[in-house]
Amino acid sequence: MTESFPSTSYWVPRIRNDLASFADPGSTVDLQLNGRDIQAVWEMRGRTRSDTFRVDQQGGSYKMERRRKVPYRQFLAGPEMADLRTVATRIQRASPKELFVPTRARREGGTEKDAIDLLQELVDDEGSLDATRLIMVTGEAGGGKTRVLRELVRQQARAYIAAEADALYLYVNAQGRALARLNEALATELQDLRVGLTYHSVGSLTRLGLLVPIIDGFDELLGVSGYDDAFSSLTSFLEQLEGEGQLIASARSVYYEEEFRARAGRPTAAELSWEEAPVAICDWTERERGIYVDRVAEGKNLSSQRRIALEHGLKSVFSGPNEPLAQKPFFLARTSELLLAGHTFDDGDDLLTLLVQGFLHRERQEKLLDRQQTPLLGHNELESLLCELALEMWNQETRELDTRSIREVAEYVLTIAEVPESTQQIVLERVLSLALLVRSRYDRGLAFEHEAFFAYFLTRAIVDQYFQEDTDLRAVLGRSALPDDVANRLGEVLWKEEESSQRLQHRADALGEAARQNWLRAAQVQQNAGLILLGLIRAAAETGGDVTDLAVRSVTFPGGHLRGVVCRECSFSEVIFRRTDLTNTRFLNCRADEVMMIEPRVSSSTRLEFHGLEPSAHIQGLHLVNGSGNVLYDPDEVAKAIADRGGPAPTGRNGRIRVNQSLLQLVERLMRAYGRANPVCEDDPRHKTVFSDRNWKAVRNLLLRHGIVEAEHRPTKGRPKSFLRRQFLPAEVMAGLREGASTPLAIRDFWRELAEQSEH
Repeated sequence: MTESFPSTSYWVPRIRNDLASFADPGSTVDLQLNGRDIQAVWEMRGRTRSDTFRVDQQGGSYKMERRRKVPYRQFLAGPEMADLRTVATRIQRASPKELFVPTRARREGGTEKDAIDLLQELVDDEGSLDATRLIMVTGEAGGGKTRVLRELVRQQARAYIAAEADALYLYVNAQGRALARLNEALATELQDLRVGLTYHSVGSLTRLGLLVPIIDGFDELLGVSGYDDAFSSLTSFLEQLEGEGQLIASARSVYYEEEFRARAGRPTAAELSWEEAPVAICDWTERERGIYVDRVAEGKNLSSQRRIALEHGLKSVFSGPNEPLAQKPFFLARTSELLLAGHTFDDGDDLLTLLVQGFLHRERQEKLLDRQQTPLLGHNELESLLCELALEMWNQETRELDTRSIREVAEYVLTIAEVPESTQQIVLERVLSLALLVRSRYDRGLAFEHEAFFAYFLTRAIVDQYFQEDTDLRAVLGRSALPDDVANRLGEVLWKEEESSQRLQHRADALGEAARQNWLRAAQVQQNAGLILLGLIRAAAETGGDVTDLAVRSVTFPGGHLRGVVCRECSFSEVIFRRTDLTNTRFLNCRADEVMMIEPRVSSSTRLEFHGLEPSAHIQGLHLVNGSGNVLYDPDEVAKAIADRGGPAPTGRNGRIRVNQSLLQLVERLMRAYGRANPVCEDDPRHKTVFSDRNWKAVRNLLLRHGIVEAEHRPTKGRPKSFLRRQFLPAEVMAGLREGASTPLAIRDFWRELAEQSEH
């Protein structure tokens, strides 16, 4: 095959790969090039097809149908290929309209606006794409992320059917699936829609902008399968996109964003072309709550009297410690449901527990009854059943169970509880309709109605089975990454068991001892132990004020927060703070021994009075949440910021390689750009302060010479553009600014030569 037209070098492999994703298993795609025409012969759905594609002078491709040109994207989306119109129809049928309250969202550094509009604007802004865009939707548990994404999918399917949109959203319920099986998740969603499209073609359709996968529940997946496996699976999918297309994912915190960026800088992922666009879902305000009550009242035809009673009931429940939860749609909806059913709430400071107990009471007294209207199960028996179901989901690395597994778990629990066989049979028949459980999507089995309920019962199960005396904690801490909700609740529950500083120290010692043991999953144990300990410390601070004289050893705080906590005269030994939120945290007269802080988030009111903490050796970056929000890497600036927050005064000997300040700031700006993308386009107007700087040419030459970045030219929308792909993590590059840093030789040589240029 000879090259006779410049753009065919792009289209020949592209067409071959795209057609192969639709071709029958075991068949091949044969291409013959004739000038600007590409003749393709291939097998699909049991018949041989022969199609001709033509590349025009502008580099676009068309399928030739006699004398008619059909745009390549239209051809792939059409009824003979992906048949996306049918897919849209099935999506619309599978997504019935539900009560939805317009929710606000915000881009980083932007203003709040309607979440649906913001996400749609991002996806529609294809012209600014220089790499695959990953739109990361973040928010707290119960904050409405899933509801926003499902509404987005429903509206887009309707628009596609009406020919008002040329891209379709594919919702992938990732909750509880291991991302190592992302293709399986895609395949299951498509099969359940009963369409002919298979997961093999999703990459091609995404790359062309015809399909935008929405992977809902990334953080819940990560809690099951671990971060490395998750990223490995995601990179496999991103590789198929070859730097084009978009996808949306949701997570409950920025922790996953940090994990994603860290792994995207590793050598194994260096060839990926991606850019990240974080979107934060905002809490509901009184306005959204009012709209919700109005729509509930309208949907249930409530009288004005019942509507007022509902408002008063909600105001009473969401008072005191529970007031912040009124901002979360999940808690508002479930509380409303119980209030409308006539349930009255007891006083308590844990609304999730009140909700669970309310639904269980309602189940026992109104639904799970025998013919004499007597409850079939006691409260403890019903609660044990749900705990075992949650534990089995965790054991199976899923958030849903098939009917057989559910019945086996139920039979086991009822037998252990010595429930009479006649009662067992009735309960087994009704187990699929228990409170707090719902039919999983497309009726594959059962799942908890919300991740918060799953976390509640899994926490109870873990506390009962693993956090007893003389139990090897590695059995739970080394299994996989604990979901944030479970780790947080574990900390709260363990504290409430016996609120005392002695008990807190006992728990900290047990977690540290498990983390110190050297074995295969030691890093996982250290992170899970750290997350649980964060919850313990926060719970202790909320009820007892300052945390005093606590010794913390051998754990990793992987994200999480200690916002507003005061730690007085505490000691931290062999502890890693990795992007932990220390906003308003106050460490007063504390001791640090072999402590490492990696980009902790600090505010102007944070106090870091640590004896033994050497900023130049123990702190890799400092994220300022006030003012500019920049990450400081310069050892001199870090040392000054630490001193401003009560740390040791700068000695003037911070071990920094002396680099001209303007050159240093230029490198810092470039590294911040790499925090959201790789590669970075030199024509990108968002980075004008870097690439238009008068020192850029000299710095660029050094970066290339030492292999810190690699240059590449590739076609995007329009003319080919120049890109710089980083070969190291930004924090790793900036760490090389310290004298004696254990960074790769290439980084150390880069800084030394930049310092030499600073002297001239």
